[in-house]
Amino acid sequence: MVIIFLASLLQGCGVFKKRPVKNESTGVFENFLDNLPSSSFRANYLNQKWAVDYRSPQYSVSFQVRMSLIKDSVIYFSVSKFGFPVAKALITPEEAAYYESIGKTYYRGELKDISKMIGMDLNFNQLQALITGDSPVDITRDWKFELTGNESRPFKLIPPAYSVVKQLYFTPFFKVYSGKFEHDKQQASILYEKYTSGPEKLPESIRIDSPQINVDIKVKKSDTQKKPEIRFQIPKNYRRIELKK
Repeated sequence: MVIIFLASLLQGCGVFKKRPVKNESTGVFENFLDNLPSSSFRANYLNQKWAVDYRSPQYSVSFQVRMSLIKDSVIYFSVSKFGFPVAKALITPEEAAYYESIGKTYYRGELKDISKMIGMDLNFNQLQALITGDSPVDITRDWKFELTGNESRPFKLIPPAYSVVKQLYFTPFFKVYSGKFEHDKQQASILYEKYTSGPEKLPESIRIDSPQINVDIKVKKSDTQKKPEIRFQIPKNYRRIELKK
C-alpha cells in the first residue's frame, strides 16, 4: 500500500434504524449500485501535496509528499524532509519501485509484496482507488447492505467472506468513508473524515491504522488539470534491497 512505500522510503535509511437489508430496501441498494460509477474519480490527472505523520513502535516522523497520478497508468511519489528530497517511488500496473538517497538503496518488485505488510493485498487499481476515495473492489449484489442512520456514513456494506475487504462504509455521495481489510490474519483500517466540495470529490484526509503503523495524511493541495511531470531514474550506484515476504 502507498503508506508502506512512504514508510519504507524513510525507514530504509440518524433517521433509520440499523438493520440488514430486506426485500423492501432492494431499491435503495440498486440505487446505490447505480450511483457508484458516476461518483468515482473521472479526471485523467491528479497532482497533490501531502503532509504525512507516520508512527510505529520504532519510529515517529513527519514528512512531505508530492503525489502525481496519471489515471490507470502511473502513481508517483516524491518524498521530502525539511524541504530536502529524500526518496522517490514509481508504481505502474506492472511494477513498483523506489529509491532513497540517505542509505542509497532501492527496491524494484511488486506492489503486493509491500501492501501485504499491513494486511492488504493490493493491485494498482486498488491503490489508485484508495488515494481517490473510491471502492477498492467491485461491489456486487451478493454483498450485504445496511442503512446505518448516520448522516456521515449512511451505507454499510459487507462483502463475501473471501474478500480481502471486510467492511466498507460510504458517504451520502457514494465515496468510501471507512474500510476494514484483512490478509493472512493481518488487519488494517482506513478512514476518510473529509472530502473536497464540488463535482470531483477527493479526500482531504486519509488515516491508515494497523498493528504495525499509524499514518495520517493531510492533503494540502489538489489539481486535476495539469499533466504530471514525472522524473524517476534509479541512480547506478544504489544498492538493491529485498522485502521480507
